[in-house]
Amino acid sequence: GDKYKKIKPVILINILNYNILDVPEYHTETVTVAKEHKDYEVINEVKYHFIELPKFRKSKPELANELECWLALIDSEDRRLIEMAKKKSEIIEEANDEIEKILSDEEIRALNLRLQLWEMDQESAKSYAYEQGENAGKIKGRAEGEDIGERKATIEIARKMKNSGMNMETISNITKLTEEEIKKL
Repeated sequence: GDKYKKIKPVILINILNYNILDVPEYHTETVTVAKEHKDYEVINEVKYHFIELPKFRKSKPELANELECWLALIDSEDRRLIEMAKKKSEIIEEANDEIEKILSDEEIRALNLRLQLWEMDQESAKSYAYEQGENAGKIKGRAEGEDIGERKATIEIARKMKNSGMNMETISNITKLTEEEIKKL
């Protein structure tokens, strides 16, 4: 119920199942600095944390700290890591037990399955849309290339006709180029 100005610091944690930042670390804390004075932190009451799970997985975590233990549980990709985290921390073990209890509920499992299916459908739809866009781009590019090639061939034929002494009107009728275009050749 307190005003936000009284709540300090405000910490925003973004746990992402994709990479968003072009940095090698899986955990990045950002700060807001003044544009003209990069060393001056403007808003130090707000911290943004980005945790990128694909980078976490690639780092081959050894669960050397509490964050890695929690991420092993949150990520839940590697059962071996979860077991290691449970052995290192009683709190992680309790959290895992609670997750398993929740997931043993039939209704929650059904909701979780629907969520997973929805996510797979979304990925499939994005992939399909991308492929369709890519194919449409290729078709459009091919058509534009053919038009450009056809135009170049027409100009080359008109040039040869002009050089051979054929009159402009005949060249224009055959090539569909204007007499002005033919004069420029």
